[in-house]
Amino acid sequence: MIIILKEICVITFVITALSFIVASAIALITIRINNKLRRSDLLNSLFEKFFYQDKYAEIRKHIDYSNKHGDLIKQLDEALAKHNNEELEEKCVDFFNFFEFL
Repeated sequence: MIIILKEICVITFVITALSFIVASAIALITIRINNKLRRSDLLNSLFEKFFYQDKYAEIRKHIDYSNKHGDLIKQLDEALAKHNNEELEEKCVDFFNFFEFL
């Protein structure tokens, strides 16, 4: 009778240990998946803010098309150096703050 009780205790311990290991593995996998989803949501949100909102469009235009339109980069340069266009300067500050946030 005592031998049977010892065997039951050992079997119970083994089952409990295996259950703990399996549950821990499932928890770790779930945490990794959730972290990847959160990262992808964050990147998607940043992409939408940068490309689909008009807040950064003007500064992007100045930087992207500076080779084709030299006057755009001159406007940006003058706004930053001479402080003669506060609106453009503020947009530029917002643009660079976006990357500082990243």
